[in-house]
Amino acid sequence: MTGVTLTATSNAAAVAAALGRSAERVDQQLDRDMRRATIEARNALFQAMSAPKVPAGFWGYRSPAGPVLAARSGQTRNSITPGRVFRVGAVVVGSVGHPSRHVAALEVGATITARNAKNLAIPTGAALSGGGDLQGRFKGRSLRDVPGLFFLRSKTGRGWLAERTGKKSLRLLFLLKPSVKLPEKRIFRELARRFEPVMVRIFGAGASAAAEVR
Repeated sequence: MTGVTLTATSNAAAVAAALGRSAERVDQQLDRDMRRATIEARNALFQAMSAPKVPAGFWGYRSPAGPVLAARSGQTRNSITPGRVFRVGAVVVGSVGHPSRHVAALEVGATITARNAKNLAIPTGAALSGGGDLQGRFKGRSLRDVPGLFFLRSKTGRGWLAERTGKKSLRLLFLLKPSVKLPEKRIFRELARRFEPVMVRIFGAGASAAAEVR
């Protein structure tokens, strides 16, 4: 899980005495404030994963540079956890994150290597839909089972999956590579950095926001 953890320490007894309220009511308000902060963090994360796609010519689209992801199918941003609030002693904790290993790899940058096949199949723009997602005919099946696809090795030695578009023409659909390097996006760490002043504003000194990748 890759996520952002928000924390604030409860000093309900001291606050209750100063305001003339019960410590229980003060703690309840602290929990409500943390739930609002967690929702705000989730919304900010959703926005960071909803960046507009950048045209990339032959490759179709790519994500913009910086701590954001372009939205294609919307599956990544829709898989953000709803967020939860819990207690660890006197500390109130809010947590929001993402379960995907792919998102964790993007956070820190990583090399992805083919596991159950010799190569990864990297789609070109011709294999994508108008929205930038993989075309339906390639989903949920092995590319070996897609009618019309064949292997091609270019003059530069690259392996491709292609399809015929005419007697003497073809369309390159997937580049075959044993591994690819994902860039470091720092989405969660940037969100945690931006949320530090928000937490201090809501809860006062001692509140914090931190990113965790595991």
